Amino acid sequence: HEPGGRVEVLMREGEQKHRALLKPHPIVLDRVWYFKVLLPALAQELVRFLSPRTPVPVGELLEFLGVGRRCGTTLRRLPDGETKLVTLGRQVLHSILPHLLSLSHRVRYGLLDE
Repeated sequence: HEPGGRVEVLMREGEQKHRALLKPHPIVLDRVWYFKVLLPALAQELVRFLSPRTPVPVGELLEFLGVGRRCGTTLRRLPDGETKLVTLGRQVLHSILPHLLSLSHRVRYGLLDE
């Protein structure tokens, strides 16, 4: 992810619309917004990383990683290692990242009672 890139812009817009927080760390407040707005941009970032490492066409990767959820013909013919890499990317975008970004972390300094 590049500084000032699409994901950062979307997170700042999400903060203005009360869909996300950026401080003290990024938190997604609206999961529907994540899947509708943020997921496609994150999928594009992941495709930029994966495309040199796999022979799958960019459009097919985007469709599988994004909201399309379709597995194209090239994905079905990938070797085991590449299949695992692409599948892991999908799991990160659709399960792990939404969960992690929805967690708020309370920093405790011992100054206030719980």
